[in-house]
Parts: sequence; structure tokens; C-alpha cells
Amino acid sequence: MKKKGLIISIIIIIIAIGIIYNMPMNNVNYVKKNSRELKLNDTNDNKDLDLILDNIKDKTIVCTNENHGINENADIQYKFANYLMDNWDLKYFLMECGYASGTLLNEYLQTGDEKLLDDIFENGVFGGMSDESSKELAKKLYLKNKDLPEEKKLIIIGLDVQQQGESITYYFKHIKNKYNNIPKDQLEKINKVLKCSEEEMINGERSSTFLKAIEDLEKDIKENEDIYIQSLDKEEVFNLQVILNNLKNTSKVGVVMDGPITDNKEFYEARDKVNYENFKKIYDHFGGGKYYIHYGMDHIYQKEINNVKFLGANIKEDLNFKDKIYSINTLYKNGQRYNYSDLAANNFYSITTDLEETLKKADIENGNRIIVLDNKKSPYKKKVFKECFTFIDVYNDEKLFESNKGVTTDYFQAEIIIENPTPIKWYGEEIIKKLKR
Repeated sequence: MKKKGLIISIIIIIIAIGIIYNMPMNNVNYVKKNSRELKLNDTNDNKDLDLILDNIKDKTIVCTNENHGINENADIQYKFANYLMDNWDLKYFLMECGYASGTLLNEYLQTGDEKLLDDIFENGVFGGMSDESSKELAKKLYLKNKDLPEEKKLIIIGLDVQQQGESITYYFKHIKNKYNNIPKDQLEKINKVLKCSEEEMINGERSSTFLKAIEDLEKDIKENEDIYIQSLDKEEVFNLQVILNNLKNTSKVGVVMDGPITDNKEFYEARDKVNYENFKKIYDHFGGGKYYIHYGMDHIYQKEINNVKFLGANIKEDLNFKDKIYSINTLYKNGQRYNYSDLAANNFYSITTDLEETLKKADIENGNRIIVLDNKKSPYKKKVFKECFTFIDVYNDEKLFESNKGVTTDYFQAEIIIENPTPIKWYGEEIIKKLKR
């Protein structure tokens, strides 16, 4: 009997030890142990990102995000693209731009054509993305890419259904100049789409004339695919098909209205559903591979937030990618960002006071940082911590945020903290000022 009691006691002790061992740490101790300084300006030292390597080794997709109009966003993109190419076999960099814009930028990446680069960034082709730091990002990626073997070279792709500036018009003019043996019948159909793109807004509802021109070109590509492949090339034909499909879909998606994201639920969900379909199409076309996606803030959240379902949540719900996506959320301390409406820099921050207090208590409040949220004993795997989300996500409508379900790591698995964000220099500012004169 005593022996039986002893065995039961030992079992109870073992269970108790196991429970205590696996109990989550408090958030202050956890972030102190699971964070590193993020050396954005030191591209020769990327050991800081070793912090996430074990967490992403079995993933197919790594995502980072941004609030637009901030210089450091380009630094984040180069830091991650550079590291992921060297340590994770990254092949495809998916940007928040239209497919035409991405195709043109990728041509620069593969060729180093400086005139093309200037046109993309300084002549309105890239719209809101036409800023000095993004241009420098493209140059650095070209230098990284140019001496690599073909199978290691990075490919840039524009994932978004939304188009930028003069990208469609420029793209069609560009392929006409690039491929000078397009047969008359095919060229006529391309010219009809080009003409409509010059006459109508690039996003929003299409006229019946524009939609017919798109459908006629799509039909002709389907019926005469061999002619198009011979006149252009197979990859360019795929590019053309995706661009035409996006032009049709922007008519269905509509345009964003003034007001918060929650007031534009229908637009954002329709847009990101199409972007998810674009991702699947791209993934199938290239036969898999590894992808780095960089997008605006909530787009990379893997769970519906504040009643809106974004790109990351669509990907996460796909059984093919359910456990293959890793999202990293970016928060900014007090600084400035460029305001496209005011054509000027404004004071800006997105970090919550709760997270600032946590960082201070952990004695890691200074500098840029990366924090992994999904390691062992993480409290962020147990509940939703407001502190990890943007100030706007949490406090724009507190009741709505409280309805968010799950735990923090259902939305994203790591966090970037940027100290003293600085505003971009936007090339489009001069174009707009000239139009107002």
C-alpha cells in the first residue's frame, strides 16, 4: 500500500513539474529573452535575423508589413530579402504593387537598365511607391542579384490587383517597343487596350469599351497562344494574361472611400481575395518555391481583424498554406512619415503605450528591434495582447477590437519595432505640384 502511495506521489510530482516547466513566461521576461537589436543599416551583418531562422525553416511564405511613407520600410525589405536569399532559398519577392509595375521593376532587376529604373520611379509609373528609398532598394537588390547563378536570382512580382499611376500605359508601350515582330492583328488588339488605358482611370469601374477591349485580347491570346509566345515569349504572355485579368477585376473591386478600414470592409476584402487568387496563380505558374511578401499593415494578418479579412487570412485558410506562412508585424515609435494628401511630413507613431512600457521594463526600449512571439513559453500564444497591434487597430474602436478571437500568434508570429521613423522623399510630389500650377 505504501509502495502504491509512493508511486502516485511521484507521478503527481512529475506532472506538477511538467506543468510548471511549460507555464508561459510573463511578457516582460519573454520579450527580453526573445528579442534582438535589428541592425537595419548594417547589411553585412544579418545575424540579428538568425532569431527567426528556426521558426521559418519549414515555411513557404514570410511576410513583413509597413505603414506607408516611411524610409525605414525599404531598409526592412532589403534586410529581409538579403537574409532570406542567403539563408532560406528565397526566390520570389511579392510587392504591394500592380502586376505591370512589378514586371517592369523585375526587368530592371534582371538587366540593370537605368533608364527603365528612372522611368519607373521618377515619371509616375510607380504611383505612391515612387520614392527615393524604394529606388535605392531596387538598386541594392540589383547589385545583390547580378552575379548570382540564374537559379539563385531573385524575381520581383507585383501581387496586387490595384494598379499604379501610368504603369499600364507604360507597360503596353514598353512591350510594343521591346517586341517589334508582333503581327498586325495582335498589335491592333493590344493597341485598343492601350488606348483605353490612356483615356480612363487606372482603378475603379471600367467602361464597356475598355472591358470589351480586354476580353477581345484575352480571347485572342487563348485562340492564338502560339503566335503570342512566338512574338513575345512564354513568360511575357503569362504577364499579359495576369495584367488583363487584374484590369477586369479592378472594375469589380471598386475604389477605397475616405474613412477607416472598417468603413471600407467590402473594398478591402474584395481586393485581398483577388490578391490571394493572384498568389495562387503565381505559385502554380512557378511550380512552388519560397516567397517573401511585403505589404501594408493589416494585409499580412493571418486572422480576421476588426471584422475585416485580409490577404494573410485568405492564405492561412488555404489548406496548402495553412502551416506555411509566417507574418512579422511592424510598429513605429514616435517620428515622422510622409502624408500623400498634404504633400508633407507629419508626426507619426503606431506603437501602443502598453508595448513601450513592456520594452522599458525589459530594458530593451532603445533602438530598432525584432521580437519572436511564437517561441517556447510564449505568453503571446495564450491570449491576444493589445500591445502587439497598432495603436489604430486597438483604439480606433476598442469594442470592435475586443471582439477579435484567438491569440496574438494567430495574427502574426513576430514583431519589428522601428525607432524614430523618417519620411520618404516622394517623386510624385513634383508631378502633382506641376499639375496644380
